[in-house]
Amino acid sequence: MQSSNLKILSADWVIPVKGDPIPGGAVAIESGRIRFAGPSQEAAALFPGARTTRLPGKTVLPGLVNAHCHLDNCFLADKLSLSPEETFFDWIAKVISEQARHSLETKKQAALHGISQLIKSGTAAVGDITHDPFTVLALEEAGLEAVFFHEAIGFLSEEAERIHEEKLEAITALKKTSKSEHFISPHSPYSVSRDLLEKIASRRSRVSFHLAESRDEVEFLKEGRPKMEAILKSMGKWDPHWKPPGISPVRYFNEIGLLHPKAVAVHMAWVEERDYPVLEQAKPNICLCIRSNERLRNGLPPVHDYLGMGMNLCLGTDGLGSNDDLSILNEMRYVKKRFPDLKDEAIVRMGTMGGAAALGLEEKFGALEPGKSSRLAVVDSGENAGDPYSFLVNKTPCLFHPGRSR
Repeated sequence: MQSSNLKILSADWVIPVKGDPIPGGAVAIESGRIRFAGPSQEAAALFPGARTTRLPGKTVLPGLVNAHCHLDNCFLADKLSLSPEETFFDWIAKVISEQARHSLETKKQAALHGISQLIKSGTAAVGDITHDPFTVLALEEAGLEAVFFHEAIGFLSEEAERIHEEKLEAITALKKTSKSEHFISPHSPYSVSRDLLEKIASRRSRVSFHLAESRDEVEFLKEGRPKMEAILKSMGKWDPHWKPPGISPVRYFNEIGLLHPKAVAVHMAWVEERDYPVLEQAKPNICLCIRSNERLRNGLPPVHDYLGMGMNLCLGTDGLGSNDDLSILNEMRYVKKRFPDLKDEAIVRMGTMGGAAALGLEEKFGALEPGKSSRLAVVDSGENAGDPYSFLVNKTPCLFHPGRSR
């Protein structure tokens, strides 16, 4: 018997991601799940009593996945910039300074605004890098799927045990009420001691971290950088016994055991060709944050090389301290702008299936197929109605279909 809450959305194009775009396609949804994705005529025949909503001039996609977002840093919007002579570590110093100048309430309100951006831009799931439980509650109340990476920062070796235990205790407490997945994640090679990195790596669980983001980071690991040393000293966190490992960020994290198929390596703009065999063997997920990289003058990652190696690529917006918004649709459009020879379907996959796989959410998100979430992204098809990917160069916003998957 057909359910009374089954409905059909028909559009100019349906892009299932797994499979070719469907002209005049439809998606049948019921109780927060997809029942069918295919031609409109077939949907009508299969579900004759279903309510049909027609979406002329629209393209339907799976709900988008933001694999790397800093909701608790939304208060940094329009507050940070770099002068021509400043580098990435100068930006880090500014972030630390701004953090201390704003109240928790200001940060909460900014995070709520960020969540509104996620919803309006068609995001169904997010990998949130968090330091405070308020983002957990806010995201879950908004009905968005989230994987939370509780960020660990601590450059002093003697603090590694305490920081690790505190993160474990916080996650254990959250799991009593939260429906989401929670993991400990190190911030970066320049802000976390090797002892703490090894403790996190020993868990072999899902993890996300900033890696090979800047020239400053590469030089810090190879020979030390006075600028980062000065930042850590100003915080009373510099380890006078620390010595540069003398290797690349990729080799350093691989040596520690942090690169594996459940790892999300974010940015990856400064990777040497000699590191490619390491990546091919370890198979971490690589999260591209192209707009953030360019805002901070960190350059572009070797996207074509990553695709050639068969790496799973996903997209993140990073935080509003280094990006204009939290829209993965806009991130996909920027990838198209900066890498115009990439196949359109590869870019869409990064913003959907790639992100779902990186976050361990591929059973619910990433493609339009039976059983997956009915949280859909609906976007104007664009000026060229004959091109299913015309929306990648169209500037209209993306909209969520309000179906819930929880």
